[in-house]
Amino acid sequence: MYTFEQCKKLELEIGTPAYLVNEDLFLNNLRDIRAAFKSLYQNIVVGYSFKTNYLPYLCKLALEQGCYAEVVSFLEYQIALKVGFTGNQIIFNGPIKRESEFVTALLNGSVINIDSDYEIDYLERLKEIYPENQFEIGLRVNVSIKDENGCSAIYGEEESGRFGFMEDEIDKAIERLTKINCKIISLHGHTSSKNRAINNYVQIIDKLFEIQHHYKLDIKYINIGGGFFGPVPPGMFGYATPSYKDYAEVIIAKLHTNRWFCENRPCLVIEPGMSVAASSMAYITKVFDVKKRSNRWIAQVDGNMFHIRPSMHTMKIPFQIISGRVIDNVETKRIDFAGSTCMESDVLVRTETCRQVHQGDFLEIDNVGGYTFVMGANFIQFLPHIAILKNNEFISLREGSNFDNFIEIFNW
Repeated sequence: MYTFEQCKKLELEIGTPAYLVNEDLFLNNLRDIRAAFKSLYQNIVVGYSFKTNYLPYLCKLALEQGCYAEVVSFLEYQIALKVGFTGNQIIFNGPIKRESEFVTALLNGSVINIDSDYEIDYLERLKEIYPENQFEIGLRVNVSIKDENGCSAIYGEEESGRFGFMEDEIDKAIERLTKINCKIISLHGHTSSKNRAINNYVQIIDKLFEIQHHYKLDIKYINIGGGFFGPVPPGMFGYATPSYKDYAEVIIAKLHTNRWFCENRPCLVIEPGMSVAASSMAYITKVFDVKKRSNRWIAQVDGNMFHIRPSMHTMKIPFQIISGRVIDNVETKRIDFAGSTCMESDVLVRTETCRQVHQGDFLEIDNVGGYTFVMGANFIQFLPHIAILKNNEFISLREGSNFDNFIEIFNW
C-alpha cells in the first residue's frame, strides 16, 4: 500500500490517474514460476506473454531473467526486438501474421507456431525463393478441454476454441509441410479456459503426445501455453486456486508418463502472462468530490473503470482508501467510487464502509497488471501515466497522453 504522502508526490510529479509498477513482485513471480517447474525438469523455457502487459520496462526485466518473448502480433514482435530479444528468443503465435511479418520472423530464427492454412501458403511461396532451405516451424493444435463435469472448459464455453488446427485438419497441414520439406519442431496447445484448472494441462499434453506419436514428429518443443493462476489476493475468486508448485508437479509428472518424452527430453515451454504480471501493478486515482445521492455516497475520482477493467470482468479487485486525515469512523454506508466518464455504469469500486471519504483522498486499486493499459483508449480522458517508485522517487515509464501526442496522429 502506498502512503498518502507518496500519492501526493505522485500527483505533483507525474499526475493522476497512474499505474505504478512493483518491480519486486514481477521478478518474484517470474522466478517462482520458473523455479517451480525447473526444480522438477531442467529443460524449461518461460515465454513471457507480451499481450498481457507489454510495458517495455517489464519486458526487459523478463529478458534479463532469461525468458523468451511470447508475442501474438508484429507490434509485440517489434517491442521484443527493441528491448533486446534476439529473433531466436521470440515465440510468434497468434491468428494474424501478414506475409512480410511472417517471413521476417522466420528468417530471424523465431519459433513460429502456425495457426491457419494461409501460413502454409506463405511457406510454399517462400520455398520457391529458398528451394534449398529447410524451414523449421511450429504447429498450433486445437484442443477441446473439459471440466470435471464433462462440460467444455474453454473460455466462452464453446465446444472448440477458434485457434489452431483441428484434428481433421492436421493431416492435410502436415502433408503440405512435408511436401515442401518443412520440419515441425514445436507443438503448441495453449487453450484459454474459464477455470485455469490443472487438469486442462493434462488434456493438452495428452493431445500433443497423441499427435507426436501418430505422425512420428521429432519435435524440440512441447508448448502447453499459459493460463495459470498466480498469487491471488484473498477473496478475489471465492475459492482456493492452484499454486505454481501445484501446476508444476502435475504437469511434469504427466510428461514423464510418456516414453518418447523421457527418451528425448524436449524443451517444455510455458507462456505465463496474468500469473506473473497481474500483481505487479497498482492504480492510483484521486477523489475530486464526495456527494450523497439517495441511499449512497459518490466519491468522484479522476480515473475510470476502463483503466482497471477494460474487459468488463467482475472479479473482486483489492483496493485501499488512502487519506491524509485521521480516519473518521461513521456509521456504515455505501460508497461508489465513480469514474471520470459520462456513464452511470462507470464505477471502479462499490463498497460498504464506516470510513469517511474526503475530497483529496486517493484510491489505490491493486492487481491491475494484466490486460489493462494494453487495452486502453483515449475514451473521454487521456491514457493514464505509468511510473515506478524507486528510492522514494517516481520515475516515468510511460507518459500519459496529452493533447499534442494525441492529436498529431489525425488528419483533417
